[in-house]
Amino acid sequence: MPVTVGIVAGEASGDALGATLISAVRATHPQVRFAGIAGPRMEAAGCEVWVPMDKLAVRGFSEVIAHLPELLRIRREIGRRFVRAGVPLFVGVDSPDFNLGLARKLRRWGVRTVHFVSPSVWAWRAERLQTIGQAVDRMLVLFPFEPPLYERAGVPVTFVGHPLAEDAAGPDTRRATSDPGWRSGSARRTAAPTHNVAQVDGSQRGRARSGRRRRGQAASASSA
Repeated sequence: MPVTVGIVAGEASGDALGATLISAVRATHPQVRFAGIAGPRMEAAGCEVWVPMDKLAVRGFSEVIAHLPELLRIRREIGRRFVRAGVPLFVGVDSPDFNLGLARKLRRWGVRTVHFVSPSVWAWRAERLQTIGQAVDRMLVLFPFEPPLYERAGVPVTFVGHPLAEDAAGPDTRRATSDPGWRSGSARRTAAPTHNVAQVDGSQRGRARSGRRRRGQAASASSA
């Protein structure tokens, strides 16, 4: 009987990351089934969509407040459905305000929980580490400076890397980062310098537009 993993993504970036996770798991364990709240990329990767991701796509304080009863209803119902389906594992992809609350409840009901993409605890609200530790059995993080933060707080953590970095990296970069000395710094010190710059937009449209303007201004200033 196939194992069903519950999964929830709430925005376009989470849909893209969730799709990479599903594809990676199913490449080695094709019998694993994913189901939950998902977007088109996750669906294309093989996820069964119980609730369309756009149901969670609200932006701005006033919009969140207006939709809060509906968001809470969706969270209650998807949690109950996961429990009825007997999922042994829940993966929340980003959207921490929605997913960590859901993970905390599922964990009380005996479901193991994983959160994919660390909230920006290194930049703000560092006290959330304790709350995160109460909600998840393991954190999957994208950046190599994040694991020590969780290790110090006693939260199990695994550095998985960022898919965009893998896509953008050239052969020399891949060889360097696969070197066992990379994390200790020796590979960084001996690797030849590169001059590639990535400008990556966020998932929220307003922030993306603002970010593009700021990065454009910065790029113009640095090239002057």
